[in-house]
Amino acid sequence: MSGKLKKILLFTLFDSYPIGMSQRLSDYPTGAILNALWKESLADANAIFLGFLMLKPAYDELGEAIRQENHERGVYDVSNHELLETFAKKHESEIAKIVSNEIAYSDIPNIDQMDLDTLVTAFRLLPVDTTDDTHKKFLHQIFPIFSKKLFDDSHRRDSGDAFDYGAKQRFLEKLAYVILSSRVEDIEAYLKPFLDDFKDSKDAAEFFSEFISTEDRIAQYEQFWKVWKLFYPKVVALAQKGSRFYSRGVIRNYLLAWSYWREEAREWHTLKDREKQFFKKASEDMGGNPSVLYSISKFLNDIGSGFKDDGIVWVSDMLKNNSGLSAEELEVNTVYYLENLVRGYILKNRHKIKTTLRLKTQTLVILDFLLAKGSVTAYLLREDIL
Repeated sequence: MSGKLKKILLFTLFDSYPIGMSQRLSDYPTGAILNALWKESLADANAIFLGFLMLKPAYDELGEAIRQENHERGVYDVSNHELLETFAKKHESEIAKIVSNEIAYSDIPNIDQMDLDTLVTAFRLLPVDTTDDTHKKFLHQIFPIFSKKLFDDSHRRDSGDAFDYGAKQRFLEKLAYVILSSRVEDIEAYLKPFLDDFKDSKDAAEFFSEFISTEDRIAQYEQFWKVWKLFYPKVVALAQKGSRFYSRGVIRNYLLAWSYWREEAREWHTLKDREKQFFKKASEDMGGNPSVLYSISKFLNDIGSGFKDDGIVWVSDMLKNNSGLSAEELEVNTVYYLENLVRGYILKNRHKIKTTLRLKTQTLVILDFLLAKGSVTAYLLREDIL
């Protein structure tokens, strides 16, 4: 790549601005060019990535200084062309180092002190499946920075280092692609900061939602379940604490009772027979939480419909072993999903249920629970199998 084109790409990144809630001008077309460049010339792409990290803070500082100077003179418009010219002259030696691919990660000062938007843009410049040692070092350095902001709903939104919604969405989108495209053995180290800082928050629900959405597109089965199993103890602890402000959304998304499945979806490429054990264990470890009852019931009506026969046992055991659920305020539509689940099971297995004591007992546990919630459907179904 010519030095001139490299400078143009670098300056375009400096001069980027938001064009949407989760996108920036730097993402496209510059981002698209860089994506191709990673495959064609790693050295050139890496120089642009490192050059952006090295010079973007200085570019922002110069821009702010010029704006203040102009403001004092009564001038309120800043010429980007003028800013870039001034910047190019002031940092001629650094730019020459970038153009000649002589820049190294050690040249980047104070990454921990860079603003979040700069770090998000740099993060999004990287290829999702990178195995480059420099890139991995950068990821391990920035992930603890973002994890502390991501799950902190109390963080001051008006502060200079606040994680605004647009930047957060851009970060989560890229994070999910990077993690799910990584080698399975690298995932735990990448996610450690997010595991350490995980807490009941709106962003925790969005975190899981973004991973489901990305997995729905790229189908990385082993990577996805590696992520889910790493977070299992965190979600169990949250569910066992009882009702929390955001825990409903966290539990729903984690148990795949996601609100964005297609209405007709009854299976998912990332569910196999071995996941029956995951949901069985989840129903045992968290079954006393109403959000878990809702989530398991919805899951069995949607993409987990292939697990219904096993699911009847999970739900029956949850209700039998957690008698307090009968007095709990259930989430909206819990009764509806339970009615659909048990109705379909009885229609399919009426004779077996009538003639097999174990199946009849399990089914009656669910019907009796629904009767206590005033379900007419449960009354009719109960009469049908007695």
